[in-house]
Amino acid sequence: MLTEPVRVRGVMFGPSCLPAAPGHGFLAGYTGLTREAYALDLRQFASWCQQHHIGLFQARRADIECFARDLEARGRARATITRRLCTVAGFYRYAVEEELLDH
Repeated sequence: MLTEPVRVRGVMFGPSCLPAAPGHGFLAGYTGLTREAYALDLRQFASWCQQHHIGLFQARRADIECFARDLEARGRARATITRRLCTVAGFYRYAVEEELLDH
């Protein structure tokens, strides 16, 4: 699990992948079970990155594909893997749109 905050262009991302500023962040647009599921997806991806010594904002497409293969090897359902990959893609899309990550 991501245990230390990551600073990207002046915005701190904590273990929940939410920026420190209230009302901002990828998960801010979601509520309830959707938000909980997306937060879990991001925590698990961030944890996987940390275990593989990959910075959250240095991950490449091949790293994300390896994450998916790891989920398959652990017996996760295809629907679960698809949702996790969609969440990760949405998170990076948000980071680009907010200029937290170069395109």
